[in-house]
Amino acid sequence: MADPFAASADAVSAQAGRLVAVTPNDGTDLADIPKALWVSVAGTLNIVAVNDPTNAGTALGSLPVGSIVPIRARRVRATGTTATVVALY
Repeated sequence: MADPFAASADAVSAQAGRLVAVTPNDGTDLADIPKALWVSVAGTLNIVAVNDPTNAGTALGSLPVGSIVPIRARRVRATGTTATVVALY
């Protein structure tokens, strides 16, 4: 299958081309920094943003299924996270 955009530069604002299920972890950053997170099961996210110098995280509560969280997270903390999320790259 031909991809007419294969030679185009990727940008944060471009559509995602890769989806990866996220396993929340208090001590480990994500392997890559995603463009955004997609909520596949409703709940709360406790994330550490890419430029946040702390590891405390910020809780984003009551996120419904299908929400796209347009924050470039470096970590999804297990403590305080009840939602199931997919990283969009």
